[in-house]
Amino acid sequence: MSKYDTFAALHVPGDPLVLFNIWDAGSAKAVAAAGAKAIATGSYGVAEAPLWKGDWPKIDVAYFNGVTKVLNGEMTPQEFADTICQEADLYFE
Repeated sequence: MSKYDTFAALHVPGDPLVLFNIWDAGSAKAVAAAGAKAIATGSYGVAEAPLWKGDWPKIDVAYFNGVTKVLNGEMTPQEFADTICQEADLYFE
């Protein structure tokens, strides 16, 4: 099966595919570990990520916890988007 076929198979009517946009390896690992079926990325965020200083293990945990809540139905994707920056910001220098 091609990558296209695999990705296309994730689009099921009535069961929307939720894509979490990552910006670095740490957030990608957190999203994948939380069980996401697919991961999205923006080139600018990935390009700038090495410049950010902070406690990356704690940032990864914040992402992991939020993504897990979305995948478990405890939080909507919009609630995640509305809160993750504030939560992660606690760990940036």
